[in-house]
Amino acid sequence: MIFFIGMPGSGKSFWASTLATACELPFIDLDAYLEEKVQMTIAEYFDAHGEEAFREKEREILEEVITTKEKNYVVACGGGTPAFFDNLQKMKNAGCTVYLHADMSMIVQRLAHSPTRRPLLEGKDINSALTELYDQRNPFFSQADYIFDVENISVANFEKIIPTCLDRL
Repeated sequence: MIFFIGMPGSGKSFWASTLATACELPFIDLDAYLEEKVQMTIAEYFDAHGEEAFREKEREILEEVITTKEKNYVVACGGGTPAFFDNLQKMKNAGCTVYLHADMSMIVQRLAHSPTRRPLLEGKDINSALTELYDQRNPFFSQADYIFDVENISVANFEKIIPTCLDRL
């Protein structure tokens, strides 16, 4: 499996699905899969159960994907997925991790205009909240097998890592 990780708004879903399509590999968006399983949006789940319960459900869904899906999947993870429990290690054991690094100003710009409700940013200064999340999560992101700057990537960059990642399986 190839797991795309990074901050919210870094393009994980876009690039993971683009790569999957280009390489004719199956794709799964972990957030969308979780929403399908719980029959509510992530924001609704946060409201009903809180962040701790969400992180536990996210871990459960990640484990399900790793144990039940084919090993050649391309997976777009939620922004916090690698920063909780032993999720990052599980991903690394199941395949390759790809960190999409984006400049904070790009992330702020993308999320400031996003229609998606993001519970961890609500009622906060978006720049401060994202900087805090980045500071908490970057130690996990930086452990990825591959790190790409989103301003300088193309499908060709990812195609170079596919054989290595799939050979690990």
